[in-house]
Amino acid sequence: MRTKIVYTLVSDESDNYYEQALISLFSLRLYHPRPDIVVLVVDENTDKTLTGKREEIKKYVSEIIPIQVPNHYDKKYTSRYLKTRLREFIKGDYLFIDCDTIICGSLSGIDQTEASLAMVSDLNDSLPLQDKVILDRCGKGGLGNLEGKPYFNSGVIYAKDTPEVYQFYEKWHKNWKFSAANGVSFDQPSLCKTNADSGCIIEELPAIWNCQFKYNQGYQYLNKALIMHYFNPNGSKAWSYPTDTLFAAIKDKGFIDENVDKLIRHPKTSLYAIMTINKDSAYRFFNSEMTYIYFCQPRLYKILLSVAKISSRVLNCIRLK
Repeated sequence: MRTKIVYTLVSDESDNYYEQALISLFSLRLYHPRPDIVVLVVDENTDKTLTGKREEIKKYVSEIIPIQVPNHYDKKYTSRYLKTRLREFIKGDYLFIDCDTIICGSLSGIDQTEASLAMVSDLNDSLPLQDKVILDRCGKGGLGNLEGKPYFNSGVIYAKDTPEVYQFYEKWHKNWKFSAANGVSFDQPSLCKTNADSGCIIEELPAIWNCQFKYNQGYQYLNKALIMHYFNPNGSKAWSYPTDTLFAAIKDKGFIDENVDKLIRHPKTSLYAIMTINKDSAYRFFNSEMTYIYFCQPRLYKILLSVAKISSRVLNCIRLK
């Protein structure tokens, strides 16, 4: 594989971003064991925390590039600052991947991409922007009316090392700073604006390169997905996700244990099930003896599951009577 794979990480002990990155990198290494293709770009504050239980990630990357970021930026702003400037930090063609992803197959096919800059549509939906909420967000950010313009998801980006792409990133960063100054720090509205002003140079990657499977449009691509992209709010009180329990297990040990390893090796079945059940059920599962049975006694687990299904049908019949 000629194309470099790049992640950015902005994290400390209080969030789950590091654990997300570790899972994604672990899954990547199942298909790409070469250590020289993965680069991690971090801010200086994150770089200082990659010690002790948080240095496991160093086993999976060939290089960590610390970048100085304005002191007044919080994690959200810092992350988008790094993403919109990423092209100037990396030499060669690269495939950028968000941390909240699972790699499900070889990514070597990306070498055949002819486009200079390519991404997947947002939410695996149609490209022309029609969503009123996003249109209002673009307007609030001072980016003008972008209705009907191609709207891409920035979670996976293929970028060639060409002057055209460097210029695009420079404009994107300026547009992002302008939008952020107007109170809209999301990077995708400014990405859309930059693409529109640049003659729509971004080409569309097939949805399997960024399968946003938790949305109706994305689920249809899950079977053939190379990259599963989930959304996790990292402890936001407005959301409750079962993956928080998974991240907590990694945070406690500092590495991916046998149980989590087996989940990652079966992303579209076992891990998908964990990502789509409610948080309380996930908590009970991870803290019960069923975890051991599930991983170490799979035949017994199937028997118990069959018994549970039969019992459920019997109980339903009794209730109906």
